[in-house]
Amino acid sequence: RFLHAAEALARWPLDGRIISPQEFITLATDSGIVTKIDFYVLENVCKNIKSWQAQNIPLVPISVNFSGRHLFNSSIATDILSVIDKYEVDHHLIGIEFSEPDFTQRMPILKDVTHTLSEAGILVTLDHFSTGQSTLTLLHDMEASYVKIDADRFDPEDERGRIITNDMINLAKILGYKV
Repeated sequence: RFLHAAEALARWPLDGRIISPQEFITLATDSGIVTKIDFYVLENVCKNIKSWQAQNIPLVPISVNFSGRHLFNSSIATDILSVIDKYEVDHHLIGIEFSEPDFTQRMPILKDVTHTLSEAGILVTLDHFSTGQSTLTLLHDMEASYVKIDADRFDPEDERGRIITNDMINLAKILGYKV
């Protein structure tokens, strides 16, 4: 039993309780602060990795979710790499996850961003895969390491859905993605 990777998830403390992303991400996205939250999480992940390295704690890649709102910023890949490099973190220790429903309208920019990040050694993940309208285009065009298929695809009562999901998994694996 080994830890192979991790994902940094934001939680919002408010009035003595912890607010889950389901409660605050929509508001954060609508208000535009979600991009600041994403960079806050990335910055903290990099600080922690740097600290753990200094303590000789074994490291695994840690992924950070990034909103599709970032795909309106043509320098997003450079901005991400700048934060990682500021802390001198090995690129293979950072993963960036883009959620499929967030980027279906920004595919050309996502293609450039995933290429730049992948070339730099960043682990790119297509999250909530199969929930948008672009599944096959994504598999064809994106340079990502991982595909995370949305849990809604796994309904044991849905035989047709199970067949489609199995074929999606096999196709992604044949194309070199980890699923």
